[in-house]
Amino acid sequence: IYRGTPNRNNQFSNVHAGTFPIDLPEWALQFTKETNIILDQFLGTGTTMVASHQLKRKCYGMELDPKYCQVIIDRMKKLDPSLVIKRNGETVK
Repeated sequence: IYRGTPNRNNQFSNVHAGTFPIDLPEWALQFTKETNIILDQFLGTGTTMVASHQLKRKCYGMELDPKYCQVIIDRMKKLDPSLVIKRNGETVK
């Protein structure tokens, strides 16, 4: 059972209504292996992708809103500037 507390005051709570603390996906991902692929079909601000990267999992995500897509890209670039980020199969610079 996840025992963390919701955090509506994180840096992305003013960007997206469905934010949650990074320790929530980290808790869930503890039950996966490094070779597993993580899929988040509602990526939002990218918290699951950040947690996956920190735990050395490959994460694929989908987000329909271009505003949130850019938030995710910026967040991942800040987390790891060496990442190759692709959007619709095209490398994002």
